[in-house]
Amino acid sequence: PSGAGLERWLEDVDTNNPNILAALQAFEAAAAEVSKQHAGHLPTLDLVASYGKNGQAVGGFPGQAGYDIVQGTLGLQLNVPLFSGGAQSARVDEALAQKEKARLDLEVARRTAILNAKQAWFGWHGALARTRAGTQAVKSARSALAQATAGVENGLKTELDVLQAEQQLRAGQRDFRKGRYDQVVAFVRLLALSGRLTEGDVAALDRLLVASPEAAEPPPEAVTIKVSGR
Repeated sequence: PSGAGLERWLEDVDTNNPNILAALQAFEAAAAEVSKQHAGHLPTLDLVASYGKNGQAVGGFPGQAGYDIVQGTLGLQLNVPLFSGGAQSARVDEALAQKEKARLDLEVARRTAILNAKQAWFGWHGALARTRAGTQAVKSARSALAQATAGVENGLKTELDVLQAEQQLRAGQRDFRKGRYDQVVAFVRLLALSGRLTEGDVAALDRLLVASPEAAEPPPEAVTIKVSGR
């Protein structure tokens, strides 16, 4: 992530973070609910229409022919509420409270996402420093191990020196791998927080999860050190 500065990542987080977007949608829905409940106090204009048909085969008097009556009406109905009661006012107050809660949730989501992004950013740089330090430690430990091994052959070193050098080597390898792991985790976290994590990123991460070449090697032979007691 060193190709873009922290401010660029924070801009992406503020714009595309999934949690922020979800909280923003909830806030907009709460605002729409307030407008809906306020509308309960407003006049309404309705379109009213009716249609009826009444037919009879013969009339009501002897010799009277049958008839069909068709009646249709179309009109506008205006309702002006004078007092809607306390129930509607309570609904408005409830909608306002829900809107305020949604606003606070949105602010919490934004601050949390920004904090997590900063932690991931600085965590990546810290892991990079540990990786570089682990690389140097591995080089130094390998040199010390080679010197200790040669010293044992020449009678200048003991097996204890070899074990200590190998212990330093394993510690350096551990620090290097831990730093690399923390780098990958921090970078993936940055991608997820900024809404830029894709299936390709997950596939690339999956390709990193392979067995270490050293894991396939047989373990080194145990070295027995005899310590003579008094």
